Amino acid sequence: MEKYTLSTRFLRNVQEFPEKIFIKYKKGGKYIDYSWRNIGEMVFKVSSFLLANGIKLGERVAILSQNRVEWFCADFGILCSGGVTVPIYPTSTSGQIEYILKDSNIKILFLENKEQFLKVKDFKFLDKIVIFEGDADNVVIFDQIIQTTDIQKDTLINIINNSSFDDLVTIIYTSGTTGLPKGVYLSHNNFLHNIIRGAEVIEVTSDDIFLSHLPLSHVFERCIGEFIPMYYRSIIAYAEKIDTVGDNLKEIKPTIFVSVPRLYEKILEKIIEKVRVAGSVKKFLFYNAKNTAEKYSEHKIFGKPFTFFDTIKYKFFEKKIYSKLRDVFGGRVKVMISGGAKLPFELGLFYNGVGLNLLEGYGLTETAPVISVNQIGQNIVGSVGKVLKDVDVKIADDGEILVKGPNVTKGYHNKPEENEASFKNGYFLTGDIGKIDDRGFLYITDRKKDLIVTSGGKNIAPQSVENVLKEDSFISEVMLYGEGKKYLSALIVPNFEALKQWSEERNLKFNSNAQMVNDDKIFRLMLHRVEKRCEPLAKYEQIKKFILLDHDFSMEDEEITPTLKLRRKKILEKYKDKLENLYQES
Repeated sequence: MEKYTLSTRFLRNVQEFPEKIFIKYKKGGKYIDYSWRNIGEMVFKVSSFLLANGIKLGERVAILSQNRVEWFCADFGILCSGGVTVPIYPTSTSGQIEYILKDSNIKILFLENKEQFLKVKDFKFLDKIVIFEGDADNVVIFDQIIQTTDIQKDTLINIINNSSFDDLVTIIYTSGTTGLPKGVYLSHNNFLHNIIRGAEVIEVTSDDIFLSHLPLSHVFERCIGEFIPMYYRSIIAYAEKIDTVGDNLKEIKPTIFVSVPRLYEKILEKIIEKVRVAGSVKKFLFYNAKNTAEKYSEHKIFGKPFTFFDTIKYKFFEKKIYSKLRDVFGGRVKVMISGGAKLPFELGLFYNGVGLNLLEGYGLTETAPVISVNQIGQNIVGSVGKVLKDVDVKIADDGEILVKGPNVTKGYHNKPEENEASFKNGYFLTGDIGKIDDRGFLYITDRKKDLIVTSGGKNIAPQSVENVLKEDSFISEVMLYGEGKKYLSALIVPNFEALKQWSEERNLKFNSNAQMVNDDKIFRLMLHRVEKRCEPLAKYEQIKKFILLDHDFSMEDEEITPTLKLRRKKILEKYKDKLENLYQES
């Protein structure tokens, strides 16, 4: 395949496939189809508006919005004018937004609505604010740009055709589990590696349809949910919001679906909740089917026994249950991708066992983003797959994953010290601890900086222990504590749906989550499950005491990043006194 920059590929698609449907976006309760011609006209009007307002080659323009058709048009409008897009998470606070805008020297900002405008209305350093929806004082309305701007066709074609593979496409600020966010430089070439190699893995064609719901402000969705379908002329359909993804899956019937482990967990939890109230027979059948699916996956992947009786059961459940579970995702998904966090082992076994190809991958903002991913027919649940072609990965003496290749960033914006510290002998230091098995599959075991050193001098990788615990169906989230202590303790967020079901089966009634987690019977149940999960671990890795929380870690309280990673430092600030009390009582 001939290699194009993102902007030259976009221009070619508009010119050669003007009537083909490219984007589906819901307005007035129904999905509206936008052709390449429609999107091309809007993109070029945005580009012309930016040129008329003084945007020059390489200058930065920001977007602050949820996913929508205007997000794409703003992004490619910036790109086709020679600008560089700086996406900002829509959940960001006013202070976080101000830092990013000033650090990247933003003068023009595209934002979604009045709610987002209120966060930035006092920023005097902005020359122009463009609003997608609604109105506000001193803003430019996006629809007016589309209706009134004259397209500078010759100028734009010249800019697009002169785009270079080394030109910056974007500066993406990492959400950061500690400290201030860092702006990561990513070029056409960085993304094109992932676009071409990633599409080979998931076998993308122009007939595919993607349902986009993860934030486009994050590199994972930006590359896989925007750039890949653009490059291969697939269809992008935008979910309305996170709460409607289940409905949108059934409406759109995507062939490729990209998400994070927590959403796959939530979909299964909703299924289990429906089964729970459906009666004892259906409950018995479902859990038997679930166990059979997991057993089937272990048979296919690891060669574990699967008897003739298991085969009979599997065929029965395929007709009665598995086909209906696939319909939850629209009925024609050929591949699902999981990234952003570790996929629980049993969850991976289940989805693959019912005939949904759920592939876990691994990457970073700095690697645009994919380093490795499982493939259909080569899917080892528990691993993050094989390293993509042209990417060089090696494991350092201390276990850190080092990576070099065309997908790796040139560095951080305004961070010379970070740039020097992040590279060694041409390799990017990921900060992740991992291993590669003899078949070439990569495994992530922990974050280097998260290592806990006990008072006995034992080095403990918290994520590996946390992931063991999270495989339990009664445990949703875990954060270990124990730096300098003689044993480990933990904060545990239970799976409240599982607890409710367990309680109802024993005629236990609770008015709130807080009442539930403070009940002795619940605590003993969780203690038993924690101890059971810890049995295979080394003695110094076992959790001796824990606190049950009555709520999830939240983005609003800055306890998790927008990609659902724990902000350990922030959580520790909130709960340190309670955790310390566990040691005072011993």
